[in-house]
Amino acid sequence: MLDSVHFLKYRFTMGREQAKNYWKTKPAQLYSMFLNAEAQELDALERPEIVSLLPPLKHKVILDLGAGIGRFTQEFACCAKKVVSLDVCPQFIEESKKRAKECTNIEWLLSDVMDAAFEEKSFDLIFISWVFMYLEDSEVQSLIQKLHLWLQPDGHLFFRESCAATTHTLDPTGNVKKPVPASIPLYWATYRSPI
Repeated sequence: MLDSVHFLKYRFTMGREQAKNYWKTKPAQLYSMFLNAEAQELDALERPEIVSLLPPLKHKVILDLGAGIGRFTQEFACCAKKVVSLDVCPQFIEESKKRAKECTNIEWLLSDVMDAAFEEKSFDLIFISWVFMYLEDSEVQSLIQKLHLWLQPDGHLFFRESCAATTHTLDPTGNVKKPVPASIPLYWATYRSPI
């Protein structure tokens, strides 16, 4: 946990270039994405819940922006027409390719999100995970303008950033679905507020 706390304190003071350099030194493993020894359990809890919040993916063209090791890329590829998986770290893209080697509808791109360029109305869904926390306010505004251009008129943007949670996961009606192990809310709270 100390490694993640150190990173989290550093994360809020680093710019995009520093973040790129930081992530390029990390191994392409689930633990590296979460900075937590319970990464497998965290992923098993949150990935299905996040996917359940998305619109139908069947026959859609999806941009997975800041895709990392492809935690969601492969899930999207199972039913989407095409998935564009973009990340700034070559080792993460290589791991994503290994994880999704059976999928033929994924295009992997090595690029900084701020340098990405796509034709207008290219995507039905743009999924963004753990990206905005590394951008300056002006970069967020610029990226959001691009996202709107890249998105189909009836498309969806899905932003995902970490934040604190309670000790249970809830269904859309607020009923408890599954208890969360005690250390995980601490992880989420630490990730959100590293002080």
